[in-house]
Amino acid sequence: MVGQKDIYRSAKIFMKQHGEDAERLALEKINHFMAVEDVVGASAWLMIAQAIQELQKTTTSETVH
Repeated sequence: MVGQKDIYRSAKIFMKQHGEDAERLALEKINHFMAVEDVVGASAWLMIAQAIQELQKTTTSETVH
């Protein structure tokens, strides 16, 4: 089983490699693994995609003073 730290670490690396395309590419990975009926791979990429979404929220949010 993959831990949360590993998921977020993978998401950060993927974001660094792919920039703004990271979320879209992660979703494409999910679709690929579902197409080949690899539920474990699809589940892993789903967790990574969710972590990417969460990280994007925290890095793009602005505070108004």
